[in-house]
Amino acid sequence: MKLVSKTVRQKLPDPLNINKDNTVGVSFAIDLRASMKKQTDGSYVFDPMLWLRLLGTGTPPMPLQKFTGKIVSIDAATKQLKVQKGEGTNASIIVVNANNAQIFISELQSGGFLTTRVADFNALKVAQKIEVTGQLNSQGVVEALTIMIGDTMLPPLPIIAIGTIAAINPANKTLALSVESLSGVQTFAPVKKINLTWDDKTKFSDTLGAVLTPDRLQVGDRLGATITSLADPALATLVIVFRPYVTGIVADVTGLPISFVANLYPDPRVVSPVQRKVTVRLTATTKIKNALGADLKPCDITVGSQIYAIGNLAAGAGEMTTEYVVVIGLEVKGVTSDVNVATKTFVVTTENGTKVKFAVNERTVILLACPTCLSIGFTPPDEFIKLIANKPYSVTVFGLQDASGTMQAVSIIAEEKK
Repeated sequence: MKLVSKTVRQKLPDPLNINKDNTVGVSFAIDLRASMKKQTDGSYVFDPMLWLRLLGTGTPPMPLQKFTGKIVSIDAATKQLKVQKGEGTNASIIVVNANNAQIFISELQSGGFLTTRVADFNALKVAQKIEVTGQLNSQGVVEALTIMIGDTMLPPLPIIAIGTIAAINPANKTLALSVESLSGVQTFAPVKKINLTWDDKTKFSDTLGAVLTPDRLQVGDRLGATITSLADPALATLVIVFRPYVTGIVADVTGLPISFVANLYPDPRVVSPVQRKVTVRLTATTKIKNALGADLKPCDITVGSQIYAIGNLAAGAGEMTTEYVVVIGLEVKGVTSDVNVATKTFVVTTENGTKVKFAVNERTVILLACPTCLSIGFTPPDEFIKLIANKPYSVTVFGLQDASGTMQAVSIIAEEKK
Protein backbone atom coordinates (compact mmCIF):
# COMPACT_ATOMS: atom_id res chain seq x y z
CA MET A 1 0.00 0.00 0.00
CA LYS A 2 1.31 3.47 -0.92
CA LEU A 3 0.84 6.48 1.34
CA VAL A 4 -0.68 9.59 -0.12
CA SER A 5 1.65 12.48 0.53
CA LYS A 6 -0.46 14.85 2.56
CA THR A 7 0.43 17.35 5.22
CA VAL A 8 -1.96 17.79 8.14
CA ARG A 9 -1.94 20.93 10.29
CA GLN A 10 -3.23 20.49 13.84
CA LYS A 11 -3.21 22.61 17.00
CA LEU A 12 -1.91 20.70 20.02
CA PRO A 13 -1.63 21.64 23.71
CA ASP A 14 1.40 23.74 24.64
CA PRO A 15 2.77 21.20 27.18
CA LEU A 16 3.71 19.00 24.24
CA ASN A 17 6.60 21.44 23.71
CA ILE A 18 8.07 19.95 20.53
CA ASN A 19 10.50 22.29 18.77
CA LYS A 20 12.14 20.00 16.25
CA ASP A 21 11.36 17.15 13.89
CA ASN A 22 10.00 14.09 15.73
CA THR A 23 8.51 10.79 14.62
CA VAL A 24 5.20 10.14 16.36
CA GLY A 25 2.28 7.76 16.20
CA VAL A 26 -1.08 9.28 15.32
CA SER A 27 -4.58 7.78 15.15
CA PHE A 28 -7.19 9.37 12.86
CA ALA A 29 -9.32 6.22 12.72
CA ILE A 30 -6.15 4.72 11.26
CA ASP A 31 -2.82 3.99 12.89
CA LEU A 32 0.13 5.67 11.16
CA ARG A 33 3.62 6.99 11.77
CA ALA A 34 4.50 10.55 10.73
CA SER A 35 7.22 13.14 11.10
CA MET A 36 6.06 16.05 13.23
CA LYS A 37 7.38 19.61 13.21
CA LYS A 38 6.22 22.67 15.16
CA GLN A 39 5.46 25.79 13.15
CA THR A 40 6.10 29.43 14.13
CA ASP A 41 2.37 30.00 14.68
CA GLY A 42 2.26 27.18 17.27
CA SER A 43 0.72 24.54 15.03
CA TYR A 44 2.27 21.18 14.15
CA VAL A 45 2.78 19.66 10.73
CA PHE A 46 2.38 15.88 10.31
CA ASP A 47 3.94 14.26 7.25
CA PRO A 48 2.75 10.63 7.00
CA MET A 49 5.54 8.04 6.60
CA LEU A 50 4.08 4.59 7.45
CA TRP A 51 0.49 3.29 7.50
CA LEU A 52 -0.02 0.45 9.99
CA ARG A 53 -3.65 -0.60 10.27
CA LEU A 54 -7.21 0.57 10.02
CA LEU A 55 -8.79 1.23 13.38
CA GLY A 56 -12.34 1.44 12.05
CA THR A 57 -14.26 4.18 13.77
CA GLY A 58 -12.60 6.70 15.93
CA THR A 59 -14.26 5.28 19.07
CA PRO A 60 -12.77 2.20 20.77
CA PRO A 61 -14.63 -1.13 20.29
CA MET A 62 -16.90 -2.33 23.08
CA PRO A 63 -15.22 -4.90 25.34
CA LEU A 64 -16.40 -8.50 25.39
CA GLN A 65 -18.95 -9.33 28.07
CA LYS A 66 -19.12 -12.75 29.75
CA PHE A 67 -21.76 -13.81 32.22
CA THR A 68 -23.72 -16.86 33.35
CA GLY A 69 -27.43 -17.02 33.95
CA LYS A 70 -30.67 -18.91 33.48
CA ILE A 71 -32.85 -18.65 30.37
CA VAL A 72 -36.29 -17.25 31.28
CA SER A 73 -37.74 -16.85 27.76
CA ILE A 74 -36.87 -17.61 24.12
CA ASP A 75 -38.11 -15.79 21.00
CA ALA A 76 -37.57 -18.32 18.23
CA ALA A 77 -38.50 -15.80 15.48
CA THR A 78 -35.86 -13.20 16.42
CA LYS A 79 -33.51 -15.66 18.13
CA GLN A 80 -33.41 -13.47 21.20
CA LEU A 81 -33.19 -14.76 24.74
CA LYS A 82 -33.96 -13.22 28.08
CA VAL A 83 -31.44 -14.43 30.62
CA GLN A 84 -31.66 -13.95 34.37
CA LYS A 85 -28.32 -13.12 35.93
CA GLY A 86 -28.09 -13.49 39.70
CA GLU A 87 -30.74 -14.48 42.23
CA GLY A 88 -33.25 -12.76 44.48
CA THR A 89 -32.82 -9.01 44.94
CA ASN A 90 -29.59 -9.18 42.92
CA ALA A 91 -31.32 -10.66 39.86
CA SER A 92 -31.35 -8.78 36.55
CA ILE A 93 -32.70 -9.64 33.09
CA ILE A 94 -30.33 -9.38 30.11
CA VAL A 95 -31.49 -9.58 26.49
CA VAL A 96 -29.20 -11.73 24.34
CA ASN A 97 -29.23 -11.84 20.52
CA ALA A 98 -28.18 -15.36 19.44
CA ASN A 99 -28.42 -14.84 15.65
CA ASN A 100 -24.66 -14.99 15.11
CA ALA A 101 -23.72 -17.07 18.13
CA GLN A 102 -21.85 -20.34 18.11
CA ILE A 103 -23.66 -22.66 20.51
CA PHE A 104 -22.01 -25.48 22.47
CA ILE A 105 -23.10 -28.00 25.08
CA SER A 106 -20.78 -28.79 27.99
CA GLU A 107 -21.32 -32.15 29.70
CA LEU A 108 -19.74 -33.74 32.78
CA GLN A 109 -18.70 -37.32 32.08
CA SER A 110 -18.65 -40.18 34.56
CA GLY A 111 -14.84 -40.04 34.67
CA GLY A 112 -15.01 -36.55 36.18
CA PHE A 113 -14.06 -34.55 33.07
CA LEU A 114 -15.95 -32.11 30.86
CA THR A 115 -16.64 -32.62 27.16
CA THR A 116 -17.94 -30.01 24.70
CA ARG A 117 -19.94 -30.54 21.51
CA VAL A 118 -21.44 -28.20 18.93
CA ALA A 119 -25.20 -27.56 19.06
CA ASP A 120 -27.75 -25.30 17.34
CA PHE A 121 -30.36 -22.78 18.47
CA ASN A 122 -32.93 -25.53 19.06
CA ALA A 123 -30.80 -26.88 21.90
CA LEU A 124 -31.60 -23.79 23.98
CA LYS A 125 -34.40 -24.36 26.49
CA VAL A 126 -36.10 -22.28 29.17
CA ALA A 127 -34.54 -22.79 32.65
CA GLN A 128 -31.18 -23.89 31.19
CA LYS A 129 -28.01 -22.55 32.73
CA ILE A 130 -25.84 -20.89 30.08
CA GLU A 131 -22.64 -18.90 29.79
CA VAL A 132 -22.78 -16.04 27.26
CA THR A 133 -19.80 -14.28 25.68
CA GLY A 134 -20.56 -11.25 23.53
CA GLN A 135 -20.65 -7.45 23.11
CA LEU A 136 -23.20 -4.98 24.37
CA ASN A 137 -24.69 -2.96 21.50
CA SER A 138 -26.09 0.57 21.60
CA GLN A 139 -29.62 -0.77 22.35
CA GLY A 140 -28.42 -2.56 25.48
CA VAL A 141 -28.65 -6.01 23.87
CA VAL A 142 -25.75 -8.45 24.19
CA GLU A 143 -24.72 -9.63 20.72
CA ALA A 144 -23.67 -13.18 21.61
CA LEU A 145 -20.53 -14.64 20.03
CA THR A 146 -20.67 -17.93 21.95
CA ILE A 147 -23.28 -19.55 24.18
CA MET A 148 -22.26 -22.51 26.34
CA ILE A 149 -25.09 -24.69 27.66
CA GLY A 150 -24.43 -26.46 30.95
CA ASP A 151 -21.63 -26.30 33.49
CA THR A 152 -18.36 -24.84 32.33
CA MET A 153 -16.49 -25.79 35.50
CA LEU A 154 -15.86 -29.16 37.11
CA PRO A 155 -17.80 -29.76 40.33
CA PRO A 156 -15.80 -29.20 43.51
CA LEU A 157 -13.81 -32.15 44.79
CA PRO A 158 -15.33 -33.93 47.77
CA ILE A 159 -13.72 -33.32 51.13
CA ILE A 160 -12.28 -36.60 52.42
CA ALA A 161 -11.02 -36.96 55.97
CA ILE A 162 -9.01 -40.01 57.04
CA GLY A 163 -8.27 -40.70 60.66
CA THR A 164 -9.04 -42.63 63.84
CA ILE A 165 -12.12 -42.35 66.04
CA ALA A 166 -11.10 -40.61 69.29
CA ALA A 167 -14.60 -40.45 70.81
CA ILE A 168 -18.12 -41.39 69.74
CA ASN A 169 -21.65 -40.59 70.92
CA PRO A 170 -24.14 -42.80 69.03
CA ALA A 171 -27.13 -41.15 70.72
CA ASN A 172 -26.16 -37.73 69.35
CA LYS A 173 -24.90 -39.20 66.06
CA THR A 174 -21.50 -37.56 66.51
CA LEU A 175 -17.89 -38.68 66.70
CA ALA A 176 -14.51 -37.01 67.07
CA LEU A 177 -11.97 -37.95 64.41
CA SER A 178 -8.22 -37.60 64.92
CA VAL A 179 -7.20 -36.57 61.42
CA GLU A 180 -4.32 -38.19 59.54
CA SER A 181 -5.03 -36.57 56.17
CA LEU A 182 -7.53 -34.14 54.67
CA SER A 183 -8.07 -33.71 50.92
CA GLY A 184 -10.41 -31.66 48.73
CA VAL A 185 -10.03 -28.44 50.73
CA GLN A 186 -7.30 -25.93 51.55
CA THR A 187 -6.77 -24.81 55.13
CA PHE A 188 -4.48 -22.18 56.65
CA ALA A 189 -3.24 -24.60 59.30
CA PRO A 190 -3.17 -28.41 59.57
CA VAL A 191 -6.47 -29.86 60.78
CA LYS A 192 -5.83 -32.33 63.60
CA LYS A 193 -9.39 -33.03 64.73
CA ILE A 194 -12.84 -32.93 63.13
CA ASN A 195 -16.21 -33.50 64.74
CA LEU A 196 -18.43 -35.54 62.45
CA THR A 197 -22.17 -36.15 62.45
CA TRP A 198 -24.40 -38.37 60.32
CA ASP A 199 -28.04 -38.65 59.33
CA ASP A 200 -30.34 -41.30 57.85
CA LYS A 201 -28.84 -40.78 54.38
CA THR A 202 -25.25 -41.41 55.47
CA LYS A 203 -23.87 -44.70 54.11
CA PHE A 204 -21.59 -46.92 56.23
CA SER A 205 -19.46 -49.81 54.94
CA ASP A 206 -16.07 -51.41 55.42
CA THR A 207 -13.21 -52.09 53.02
CA LEU A 208 -14.69 -55.50 52.21
CA GLY A 209 -17.87 -53.81 50.99
CA ALA A 210 -19.98 -55.04 53.90
CA VAL A 211 -22.77 -52.65 54.91
CA LEU A 212 -22.35 -51.43 58.48
CA THR A 213 -24.55 -49.60 60.97
CA PRO A 214 -23.30 -46.72 63.15
CA ASP A 215 -23.55 -48.83 66.31
CA ARG A 216 -20.67 -50.96 64.96
CA LEU A 217 -18.27 -48.01 65.17
CA GLN A 218 -15.79 -48.07 68.06
CA VAL A 219 -13.09 -45.83 69.47
CA GLY A 220 -9.85 -46.70 67.71
CA ASP A 221 -11.48 -47.60 64.39
CA ARG A 222 -9.66 -46.13 61.42
CA LEU A 223 -11.96 -44.73 58.75
CA GLY A 224 -12.36 -42.44 55.77
CA ALA A 225 -15.29 -40.01 55.66
CA THR A 226 -16.65 -37.94 52.79
CA ILE A 227 -17.98 -34.70 54.26
CA THR A 228 -19.92 -31.76 52.82
CA SER A 229 -17.95 -28.98 54.56
CA LEU A 230 -15.71 -28.19 57.51
CA ALA A 231 -18.67 -27.12 59.64
CA ASP A 232 -18.63 -28.12 63.30
CA PRO A 233 -19.86 -30.81 63.28
CA ALA A 234 -19.32 -31.77 59.64
CA LEU A 235 -22.03 -33.90 58.00
CA ALA A 236 -20.66 -37.17 56.59
CA THR A 237 -22.32 -38.59 53.49
CA LEU A 238 -20.13 -41.72 53.33
CA VAL A 239 -18.11 -43.51 56.01
CA ILE A 240 -15.79 -46.42 55.17
CA VAL A 241 -14.22 -48.29 58.08
CA PHE A 242 -10.73 -49.53 57.23
CA ARG A 243 -10.33 -53.13 58.37
CA PRO A 244 -6.87 -54.13 59.67
CA TYR A 245 -4.80 -55.88 57.03
CA VAL A 246 -1.41 -57.44 56.47
CA THR A 247 0.54 -57.92 53.25
CA GLY A 248 3.61 -60.05 52.80
CA ILE A 249 5.22 -63.28 51.62
CA VAL A 250 4.21 -66.68 52.97
CA ALA A 251 7.18 -68.11 54.92
CA ASP A 252 5.79 -71.22 56.65
CA VAL A 253 2.75 -73.37 55.87
CA THR A 254 3.26 -76.19 58.38
CA GLY A 255 0.25 -74.88 60.34
CA LEU A 256 -2.21 -75.26 57.46
CA PRO A 257 -5.15 -75.67 57.16
CA ILE A 258 -5.41 -73.73 60.45
CA SER A 259 -2.70 -71.07 60.04
CA PHE A 260 0.38 -69.94 58.17
CA VAL A 261 3.22 -67.50 58.82
CA ALA A 262 3.97 -64.50 56.57
CA ASN A 263 6.93 -62.14 56.40
CA LEU A 264 5.36 -58.69 56.34
CA TYR A 265 5.98 -55.81 54.03
CA PRO A 266 6.81 -52.91 56.38
CA ASP A 267 3.73 -50.85 57.30
CA PRO A 268 3.98 -49.02 60.64
CA ARG A 269 0.21 -48.41 60.66
CA VAL A 270 -0.46 -52.16 60.81
CA VAL A 271 2.38 -53.76 62.73
CA SER A 272 5.45 -52.24 64.34
CA PRO A 273 8.42 -52.26 61.96
CA VAL A 274 10.26 -54.42 64.53
CA GLN A 275 7.60 -57.13 64.12
CA ARG A 276 8.54 -58.74 60.83
CA LYS A 277 6.32 -61.83 60.96
CA VAL A 278 2.64 -62.46 61.60
CA THR A 279 0.70 -65.66 62.11
CA VAL A 280 -2.40 -65.65 59.94
CA ARG A 281 -5.18 -67.81 61.35
CA LEU A 282 -7.95 -69.19 59.15
CA THR A 283 -11.48 -70.03 60.24
CA ALA A 284 -14.29 -72.03 58.68
CA THR A 285 -15.70 -68.79 57.22
CA THR A 286 -12.42 -67.35 55.91
CA LYS A 287 -12.66 -66.66 52.16
CA ILE A 288 -9.53 -67.43 50.14
CA LYS A 289 -9.28 -66.16 46.58
CA ASN A 290 -6.63 -65.53 43.96
CA ALA A 291 -5.98 -62.15 42.38
CA LEU A 292 -8.54 -62.89 39.65
CA GLY A 293 -11.30 -63.61 42.18
CA ALA A 294 -11.37 -67.41 41.86
CA ASP A 295 -11.96 -69.43 45.05
CA LEU A 296 -8.96 -71.24 46.56
CA LYS A 297 -8.44 -73.76 49.38
CA PRO A 298 -6.01 -73.50 52.33
CA CYS A 299 -3.73 -76.03 50.64
CA ASP A 300 -3.34 -73.60 47.73
CA ILE A 301 -1.37 -71.22 49.98
CA THR A 302 2.29 -72.07 49.37
CA VAL A 303 5.63 -70.81 50.58
CA GLY A 304 6.65 -67.78 48.53
CA SER A 305 3.07 -66.71 47.74
CA GLN A 306 2.32 -63.01 48.10
CA ILE A 307 -0.78 -62.52 50.26
CA TYR A 308 -3.14 -59.74 51.32
CA ALA A 309 -5.20 -60.61 54.42
CA ILE A 310 -7.99 -58.69 56.16
CA GLY A 311 -9.27 -59.50 59.62
CA ASN A 312 -8.84 -58.77 63.31
CA LEU A 313 -5.28 -58.07 64.38
CA ALA A 314 -4.41 -58.92 67.98
CA ALA A 315 -2.56 -55.94 69.44
CA GLY A 316 1.08 -56.74 70.08
CA ALA A 317 0.59 -60.47 69.52
CA GLY A 318 1.67 -60.63 65.87
CA GLU A 319 -1.41 -62.65 65.05
CA MET A 320 -4.41 -62.04 62.82
CA THR A 321 -7.67 -63.96 62.57
CA THR A 322 -8.66 -63.43 58.96
CA GLU A 323 -11.96 -63.05 57.20
CA TYR A 324 -10.48 -62.65 53.71
CA VAL A 325 -7.17 -63.77 52.16
CA VAL A 326 -6.07 -62.92 48.63
CA VAL A 327 -3.21 -64.99 47.23
CA ILE A 328 -1.72 -62.41 44.89
CA GLY A 329 0.93 -64.52 43.24
CA LEU A 330 4.17 -66.47 43.50
CA GLU A 331 7.63 -65.74 42.15
CA VAL A 332 9.89 -68.71 41.55
CA LYS A 333 13.49 -68.77 40.31
CA GLY A 334 15.05 -71.98 39.05
CA VAL A 335 15.65 -74.34 36.15
CA THR A 336 13.00 -75.84 33.84
CA SER A 337 12.29 -79.55 33.46
CA ASP A 338 9.43 -82.05 32.90
CA VAL A 339 8.00 -80.10 29.96
CA ASN A 340 4.68 -81.22 28.47
CA VAL A 341 4.17 -79.58 25.09
CA ALA A 342 0.58 -80.82 24.77
CA THR A 343 -0.62 -79.34 28.10
CA LYS A 344 1.82 -76.41 27.92
CA THR A 345 3.17 -77.12 31.41
CA PHE A 346 6.66 -77.32 32.89
CA VAL A 347 8.33 -77.67 36.28
CA VAL A 348 10.71 -75.17 37.86
CA THR A 349 13.20 -76.54 40.40
CA THR A 350 14.56 -73.95 42.83
CA GLU A 351 18.05 -73.94 44.39
CA ASN A 352 16.77 -75.71 47.51
CA GLY A 353 15.14 -78.44 45.44
CA THR A 354 11.52 -77.26 45.63
CA LYS A 355 9.56 -78.15 42.51
CA VAL A 356 6.71 -75.92 41.25
CA LYS A 357 4.58 -76.76 38.25
CA PHE A 358 3.55 -73.92 35.91
CA ALA A 359 1.28 -73.63 32.89
CA VAL A 360 1.43 -71.02 30.12
CA ASN A 361 -1.39 -69.64 27.99
CA GLU A 362 -1.88 -66.99 25.31
CA ARG A 363 -1.79 -64.21 27.95
CA THR A 364 1.61 -65.21 29.39
CA VAL A 365 4.31 -62.60 28.72
CA ILE A 366 7.65 -64.28 28.02
CA LEU A 367 10.92 -62.40 27.70
CA LEU A 368 13.73 -64.52 26.29
CA ALA A 369 17.25 -63.24 26.94
CA CYS A 370 19.99 -64.03 24.44
CA PRO A 371 23.55 -63.44 25.74
CA THR A 372 24.97 -63.18 22.20
CA CYS A 373 22.22 -60.86 20.95
CA LEU A 374 22.18 -57.07 21.12
CA SER A 375 18.55 -57.06 22.23
CA ILE A 376 15.93 -59.20 23.91
CA GLY A 377 12.45 -59.89 22.63
CA PHE A 378 9.10 -61.39 23.52
CA THR A 379 8.53 -65.04 22.70
CA PRO A 380 5.13 -66.66 21.97
CA PRO A 381 4.15 -69.29 24.60
CA ASP A 382 3.95 -72.14 22.05
CA GLU A 383 7.46 -71.39 20.83
CA PHE A 384 8.76 -71.09 24.40
CA ILE A 385 7.38 -74.52 25.39
CA LYS A 386 9.18 -76.13 22.42
CA LEU A 387 12.44 -74.40 23.36
CA ILE A 388 12.48 -75.57 26.97
CA ALA A 389 11.42 -79.08 25.88
CA ASN A 390 14.77 -79.45 24.09
CA LYS A 391 17.09 -77.98 26.72
CA PRO A 392 16.83 -76.53 30.26
CA TYR A 393 16.46 -72.80 30.79
CA SER A 394 17.07 -70.62 33.83
CA VAL A 395 13.82 -68.81 34.52
CA THR A 396 12.13 -66.34 36.85
CA VAL A 397 8.39 -67.02 36.79
CA PHE A 398 5.61 -64.99 38.38
CA GLY A 399 2.34 -66.90 38.58
CA LEU A 400 -1.15 -66.99 39.98
CA GLN A 401 -2.64 -70.16 41.41
CA ASP A 402 -6.01 -71.12 39.99
CA ALA A 403 -8.82 -73.11 41.63
CA SER A 404 -7.36 -76.39 40.33
CA GLY A 405 -4.07 -75.74 42.12
CA THR A 406 -2.12 -75.11 38.91
CA MET A 407 0.17 -72.09 38.85
CA GLN A 408 -0.70 -70.06 35.77
CA ALA A 409 2.41 -68.19 34.61
CA VAL A 410 1.76 -64.47 34.17
CA SER A 411 5.29 -63.46 33.19
CA ILE A 412 8.52 -65.36 32.51
CA ILE A 413 12.08 -64.14 32.09
CA ALA A 414 14.15 -66.96 30.60
CA GLU A 415 17.76 -67.54 29.57
CA GLU A 416 19.37 -70.70 28.18
CA LYS A 417 21.08 -72.52 31.06
CA LYS A 418 24.84 -72.26 30.82
